[in-house]
Amino acid sequence: MKTYPLTLILCLMISLSCTQKEEEKDQFEQDLSTLQSYFHIPGMAAIVKKGDQIVFEKYLGYADLEQKVEVDANTIFPIASLTKIFAATLVFQLEAEGKISLEDPIKKYVPTANISEDVKIKHILSHTSQGQPGEQFFYSFRFAYLTQVIEMASGRSFREQLEDKILRPLDLKNTFLLVSEQQVESLGFQIAQPYTFRGKIEKGKFELGYSASAGLMMNAKDLLLFDKALNEDLLISEEGKKKMFSRFYKDSPYGLGIFIQEIDGLELIWGYGQYDCFSSLYLKIPDKDLTLILLANNNLMSNPARLIYGDITYSLFAISFLKNYVYDFSEKNAAWTESIDLPSNMKETLSQNNPSGKQSTILAQQTLAWGLAKSFMGQAFEEEMKESLEILSLGTKYFDEQYQHQNLSLMHALLPHLGNNTIDNTFLKVGEKLLKECPENPYANLYLGEYYASQDQQEKALMHFKTIVDAQNYERFWYTSEALNFIRQYYQNKGEAVPERYKN
Repeated sequence: MKTYPLTLILCLMISLSCTQKEEEKDQFEQDLSTLQSYFHIPGMAAIVKKGDQIVFEKYLGYADLEQKVEVDANTIFPIASLTKIFAATLVFQLEAEGKISLEDPIKKYVPTANISEDVKIKHILSHTSQGQPGEQFFYSFRFAYLTQVIEMASGRSFREQLEDKILRPLDLKNTFLLVSEQQVESLGFQIAQPYTFRGKIEKGKFELGYSASAGLMMNAKDLLLFDKALNEDLLISEEGKKKMFSRFYKDSPYGLGIFIQEIDGLELIWGYGQYDCFSSLYLKIPDKDLTLILLANNNLMSNPARLIYGDITYSLFAISFLKNYVYDFSEKNAAWTESIDLPSNMKETLSQNNPSGKQSTILAQQTLAWGLAKSFMGQAFEEEMKESLEILSLGTKYFDEQYQHQNLSLMHALLPHLGNNTIDNTFLKVGEKLLKECPENPYANLYLGEYYASQDQQEKALMHFKTIVDAQNYERFWYTSEALNFIRQYYQNKGEAVPERYKN
């Protein structure tokens, strides 16, 4: 038998490893380009870090379409709700200094807040302050109350505390709070311009102002430095980080200031940002020592995936990252493993490959994520809505029993297609499951109310809409307005007076 020198074998192994890494890099870049085009994103910044090494770095498109200024490593993007992770870090620092306790009632710091004495700092940090505090996750703008917590406990402004405790120590020279138009203008071509897409790309506006909830802007490299500091416990202790990165309760998708999710036994720690004209994504996989950073200058990297509900696997950007850097698709024997694109012969591919195990999970989410994305883009393009129905019908058929899909993201995806028996059955099953877990779930009640209203079952619809308005310890939000509009119209159609509690 022929033998080979050890050095030759090692060289071959290194060569194969490098080839595989290049394939990952090339495919991820191709996927990003595909998604950037599909979602009409003018410009993006993308970084993937493995350990201490940047394994992928790419800047795509334009920071300014009109002036043809390309995105580069210096381009600054508003990161919206990723600011929450920085604010949570400040809270943990104050706790370590003995200046606050996470058990403190929020009214100690915000006495004018219309909120129960039972709501504590930890409930605000975990987005579990609504309903029975600590029991249910519903993303809430109450997070902004932490601005006053930080200011009162530190004796300084939120801006001063942020600069002194995070920005200056980490030398984040390209990170700022959004303050004014003059500030934006002073950054010139260094800041990405805001854009919207409603059938065509249009110039948008910056959302000025800041709080613990939103308001930071930075470039991708500065966010990477912040990530490194978290990894090395330079900002908060290992004990504090463990609390921050742990689910607040067993099935919560959120820890203390950041999302926590599991897929196939792998923990994903992540956050997202979404303004009207910007979006951002920050994803960590500690077991793989991987970090993904994506910044964009329209909101379609975040908005279609409905990340507010806490499931990052409805993001096609995250799916591509997982496929290229986490899952092993070395045996590429099916069309769906090649890229983020779904094959044109989906039905045949799905049925013939009999997906199972980890590849089944990622295929399921790729399928349903495309269905959700196409239903969103179907608001502008009729053909997209038709394709969405086809994809979701296949997805719910082949992956209906997988637990992680039974959530609000799936209900939102199915909503435009109600009237189809298969879709309706899945939609109702998911809704019933969610209300069993939390009868006052405002989103599930809204979606079910809309369903029964469309079926001319007005009494059932009324029940769901009243549940939203009558629920105790919930902030009024867009779903409250929708519910009140239906309730008032219901009584007017019956020629009856609107009950007092539904008038305002």
